Amino acid sequence: MDQAPAPQPAERCTAAHIEDPTPCHGPHDAVTVLDGAGNVVTGCEHHGARMLASTDGACIEPGSVVGAASRAYAASQTIRPADTNA
Repeated sequence: MDQAPAPQPAERCTAAHIEDPTPCHGPHDAVTVLDGAGNVVTGCEHHGARMLASTDGACIEPGSVVGAASRAYAASQTIRPADTNA
């Protein structure tokens, strides 16, 4: 009997760290994260929050989703940073 192919992961937002296994939540341009060195990435609300929690001196700005930057900022205060040492 033929088996259906395994589902492939959807393309991830640019704020998702390669070692962060969590899936994106929402549009990939929901927020914009800026670090202290002038780097800018757009991302989903979830990975924007993870990046903000993981990057010293970062800030977050609105993207395509109204209220996402505020929610991501609040979430970044309570979530674990992305584990990049795994």
